[in-house]
Amino acid sequence: MVNSYILGRSREHNLLSKLRKNNWFAIRGSGSKAGMVKVDGKKYFPIDIVSVKKGKGRMTKVWFIQVSKYLTDIDKIERKYLLKWAIDKGATPVIAWTFDKRSVKNKKRGTWQFFNLKTEKFIDLEKT
Repeated sequence: MVNSYILGRSREHNLLSKLRKNNWFAIRGSGSKAGMVKVDGKKYFPIDIVSVKKGKGRMTKVWFIQVSKYLTDIDKIERKYLLKWAIDKGATPVIAWTFDKRSVKNKKRGTWQFFNLKTEKFIDLEKT
């Protein structure tokens, strides 16, 4: 039986590969320890991946990414600190998730989805 840590790590490595194929420099905080906060004695890890890409002109894009199986799996505290830390550092707070495996009925399944927590809009990775 595979535990949730292994599944989460696998999902993060899959996203790292996807980002790198799209010319992003991306690193993963081992054990999701790229950022940790304690609230009421409980540990939260709002940043899984930090990615950087040179944009058009001199603009450099920095994403703080929380990777999840579903968009709804990210709780209020992780969202709060992901947003706060990203704004404090000039990064974009991004929640990334993928649907289960692709099927004939749902071609969106198996593809990565990205949500900008600050603007509350979806991001198209191919257009970044």
